[in-house]
Amino acid sequence: MTKAEFKKLLSEKTKSELQQMLLDVFSASREARRVLEGAQGLSEEDVERLLDTAELKIFNVFHPSRGYYAKSCVAKSNKVITEFKQQCKNPDALARLMVYQVEQIADASGLEWELYSTSFDNRTAACARFLFKHKLIPKYEEQMNAALSKIAEYSFISCARNIDDYLAALG
Repeated sequence: MTKAEFKKLLSEKTKSELQQMLLDVFSASREARRVLEGAQGLSEEDVERLLDTAELKIFNVFHPSRGYYAKSCVAKSNKVITEFKQQCKNPDALARLMVYQVEQIADASGLEWELYSTSFDNRTAACARFLFKHKLIPKYEEQMNAALSKIAEYSFISCARNIDDYLAALG
């Protein structure tokens, strides 16, 4: 079913039918429950709790107790961010998590730069664009500059050492 078809179906339902549909969706899966709960808005305590949990998951992905594969680390941390987006619509909280992911990739890149270089570029670009769009660069500039400087130490190619140069390169 397409989005347009689903929209038409919803417009034909009564309020009580819509309520029943939402209750059924809520009961159907944990993911649906998280999405519906996130749509209601979260208190600051809930946002902090979600952020702490997501940051711990990302940390554990990049610093596991056993071996890991670099590309799967980035994919798993992207999944954590996607789940967080579904639960929390707060741009500042999402920015904090995205910056944390960039920092973790930078920390993990030291020994295996070749494995992380493309992932770091992609995640840093996404993070920088998000920060720029939501006017959050001043708040996270120091953390982003530290991550970019750390990567500049590992990389044999010239790369931006601060967020302003990085944004200029992105255009």
